[in-house]
Amino acid sequence: MLDILSKIGFKYSDGQLKFKRSVVNENNLGQILIEYLGSSAHPEVANYYQNYSGPERTKKLLDDFISKAFGGSEVDLTKKKFDPNLPYTYDQIQIFRDRNNSKVRRIIYPSGTIEKIDSAELDNHLQADLGEFAKDYMREYSIRGKTGYFPGLKELKVVKNDVVYLNLWKAPSWLSCDLPTYEVTKFRQFMEYVFPEEIDLKFGYAWIRDAVEKKAGCVMILAGTPGFGKNLFVEKILRALVGPDNYTSAARGEASGGKFHGGLDECRIRFYDELQLNGTTRNDIKGFMNELATIEKKGVDLGAPKAMHASFIIANNHPKNVKLEPDDRKFWAPKLPTIPLLEKFGGQAWIDEFVEELESDVAIKSIYEMCVASGFGVESKFPHKNEVFYSYCINALPPTIRHILNLLKTQPCVESRSIKGRMEPYEIKDCLEDYAVKFGKPVADFHDVGNGRYKVTRPGLSPDAELDSL
Repeated sequence: MLDILSKIGFKYSDGQLKFKRSVVNENNLGQILIEYLGSSAHPEVANYYQNYSGPERTKKLLDDFISKAFGGSEVDLTKKKFDPNLPYTYDQIQIFRDRNNSKVRRIIYPSGTIEKIDSAELDNHLQADLGEFAKDYMREYSIRGKTGYFPGLKELKVVKNDVVYLNLWKAPSWLSCDLPTYEVTKFRQFMEYVFPEEIDLKFGYAWIRDAVEKKAGCVMILAGTPGFGKNLFVEKILRALVGPDNYTSAARGEASGGKFHGGLDECRIRFYDELQLNGTTRNDIKGFMNELATIEKKGVDLGAPKAMHASFIIANNHPKNVKLEPDDRKFWAPKLPTIPLLEKFGGQAWIDEFVEELESDVAIKSIYEMCVASGFGVESKFPHKNEVFYSYCINALPPTIRHILNLLKTQPCVESRSIKGRMEPYEIKDCLEDYAVKFGKPVADFHDVGNGRYKVTRPGLSPDAELDSL
């Protein structure tokens, strides 16, 4: 009889023996056996009535069954804590088992917090706490499905196409704030400092708005002298707007061209600090800006393309490490301030007061509404091009061309004998003409003066004119 009970699906949870969601006791076991096995179809039903019927004998049978099948009835899930440092008992948590990654599981706490844990570590923890009951606990309290990222949906579990997804998006706390908004004066002052050009300032408000609401339409590039408040802008303001759980910074390996992109499909802001933006990394990031992208994660098989919800920011203290092409349409390069933040606002006190204000949900809510109002009429998917953008395009030119353009900063004409490099004259000519087409304006003019010699001048200047060096 004990073997039969263990095979047909009796479960022990919350300190009670259950069968198909019904609590089993000495008064209803016989009826359950008849309904499930049939009084004449299975000999164990007759055996039960012959040897165990009656409340006292049935209770002993059930106690023996619990002791054998579940390691004893002393495990009370309503009293045993999963983690001694947390208030939650075993019956209050759930365990998510990812179909795509058996090496990692997730603990779902009643607060909505989701914690990653190594599968082997969890198994050892359950075995130590629950003994033989560990496997039955996993069957009762675990969910099997896939992880997903569904910004805007507050449900923890989302069902799509008969698949259960664990929603890893977590709403930022300010969304639940019902206090009235106000004019965050320091934020407006800070924005006017970071983006001194009016066209950049308005676009900056629109970029922030779109990054919070959906997805910014271009990559923001912050390349300039240290001390202008980059970390304050990204890690204190933008991170709070999308929520700390929806913000990630790229690992060093990824920032230098590594192949793994963990967390990229599970964030709203992706920050690349000190990234050398070259052809390879530029194309990778442009690919990630599409609606769907293939993500490579360490230890996980390459799967189907994932929906992308991230807005991207690239920062570098050395503008020479940022290289763009003139026809790049997905990068925004605002002109940044030239004086440090400390100098602009007269010391640390102003900054400390602003940072303290940013800890308030109502301040972040007010900042969002300010961005909506101030960025009205601007679409972040249409970034404008300025001299900063074109300077990054110059960075991508061959060294010889950059050498020529550098000489032209101090003199209007450069002769071939002054030009160092391995480029042939025709290569220099083709490169300058190609960039003139891409830029929509020439960066320099090439002049063949015969006998294998040439001159390069500033746009529109004649090589034969009497030109004084500046």
